[in-house]
Amino acid sequence: MRYYTYLNEKKIPTPNKKNYHPRLVTRMIDDNLYEILSNNNVFKLYLKNSNNLLYRGVKRDIYHYDLIKRRKDRKPKDMPKHLHDLFDYEFNKKFGWKARSEGVFITNNRKDTLVYGNPYIFIPQHPFRFLYSTEIKDLYSDVSGENSIFLDFLEVAILNDDDEMIDILSQDYNDKDIKTKQEIINNIMNTYKNNNIKLAIDYKHEIMFDCNEYYLFEESVFKQILKDFNQ
Repeated sequence: MRYYTYLNEKKIPTPNKKNYHPRLVTRMIDDNLYEILSNNNVFKLYLKNSNNLLYRGVKRDIYHYDLIKRRKDRKPKDMPKHLHDLFDYEFNKKFGWKARSEGVFITNNRKDTLVYGNPYIFIPQHPFRFLYSTEIKDLYSDVSGENSIFLDFLEVAILNDDDEMIDILSQDYNDKDIKTKQEIINNIMNTYKNNNIKLAIDYKHEIMFDCNEYYLFEESVFKQILKDFNQ
């Protein structure tokens, strides 16, 4: 019997095969998942353009599909911890959630996911929120590239008008440097949007999703499901 596998190892058996939705010749999803997909905004976009899908890479094997519970304590794999915390602070201040530690990272560039593991097609469970930049493809690459000034920047350099912190920073940076770094951060944050999921996918940039659960599908299985839905 196939299982939905959660990251915390909790397993829930799939429904009996007699409950599989009769419309789908794949016989891989039941009535409940059929309704979930039918009402999912991301899946509706996939139906319109099956060549513009979102992928997530994971270091595990998934048979057909899994429903996965996201973690809210994500640790940075590449970005330095002080930058990770700094942008968590900024995202939380502007959008109300810590996108770097709570987000599920997605891209529609399949090749980009290969460094993280096996690529699977991503469907967020409602309700969900998301963030993407209209200019920055990958935040880590951006701050470690042309904005590498961050890499020698103290962890809480941007606490708003914190006189004590400014005094601490002044030991290493003059007021002009501090202002310059604040402006760079503001410019980056101003490129981030939290609406228009179609545009987010079309930009082909990193997308950070805030969702408690999400589905990952094998590519071949998912494309057959799309085909069935479009019949």
